[in-house]
Amino acid sequence: MSEEPLYPKVVAGYAPTEWGEDARVLGERVVAADGGELELVHVDRGSPAHVLREMAEQGMADLIVLGSNHHAAIGSV
Repeated sequence: MSEEPLYPKVVAGYAPTEWGEDARVLGERVVAADGGELELVHVDRGSPAHVLREMAEQGMADLIVLGSNHHAAIGSV
């Protein structure tokens, strides 16, 4: 009997940039380790934060993975 994934619906906020690739790779790693399904979301217009928040509030994502263009210590994230 297999267990359900901890994060069945993983969403990665994707952009064709270095940090977007980081989010995609991390999302793929979570899905590979835990199961579940990965959806890449690229927001062309409007606020990516608003779109991703709406997805979370509507139950469309169990885990949202984002990249960052800021190079700071992990404690300040």
